[in-house]
Amino acid sequence: MDIRLSKNEEIDVVEVKGEVDLYSAPKLKESLLSLVEKGAQWILIDLRRVSYIDSSGLAAIIEVLRKLKDRKGDIILCSPASNVRSAFRIARLDEAVSFADDVAAGLKQIAEKKKGGEVSDPPSL
Repeated sequence: MDIRLSKNEEIDVVEVKGEVDLYSAPKLKESLLSLVEKGAQWILIDLRRVSYIDSSGLAAIIEVLRKLKDRKGDIILCSPASNVRSAFRIARLDEAVSFADDVAAGLKQIAEKKKGGEVSDPPSL
């Protein structure tokens, strides 16, 4: 799994490539938590190049999501493949996270949430 970090104005963008599984999920979690520790409130995760995600990958994202919700932020998941999105649905997390068709749509969602202050409660695991 490869991770590329960038910033679009004040939004952290995380591009993930490959499989997110038991072996690689800790690296994703560490990268996301480092952004939170540096003050990130909004993180956009580009999943278009993720071919597979298991429960450890889901858990890593949800753990970081909880921390962001505590500071009135959020995570937006962009362009997940159908099997990746299905993993969230099967785990009943598809309503707990926000999805966008692409990075531009994700950035727009964040801008709208920031204006309206809309942030739902984090899911319980």
